[in-house]
Amino acid sequence: MRGFSPPPTRANLPERHLSFLKGRPLVAQSGDYYFCHAGVRPHIQLEEQKEEDLLWIRQPFLDFMGSFGKIVVHGHTRVHRPEVRANCINIDTGTFATGALSCLIMEESTLRIFSTGDPGALSRTLYRGGRIADRGP
Repeated sequence: MRGFSPPPTRANLPERHLSFLKGRPLVAQSGDYYFCHAGVRPHIQLEEQKEEDLLWIRQPFLDFMGSFGKIVVHGHTRVHRPEVRANCINIDTGTFATGALSCLIMEESTLRIFSTGDPGALSRTLYRGGRIADRGP
């Protein structure tokens, strides 16, 4: 990442940071949302997802248009601007390569995105009151 010299790697990451990261759960759930790193395997119950998929999956997750039971909020696959679909939200704007960091703000029935690298997306409302307001590019 920019601003770190040398760039952080597992080899030079302080042990307390590594311990903190290892202690985090792989997933979190809140209401209609399921948060994970990469995505989930379609047609497998969320409670039965495998660690390998939660951390590494791309296909068939990215092309799946059906329901996962909750809206999956994920990263792992870089996009120019956060993408919102009926079944998932990708907020990975490639901070490691672009310097653009995006954050999803969830307040009641409104979803907003803040992004450091795209002036057009610095603050935009994605979802309000049950309707998708902006799906991205």
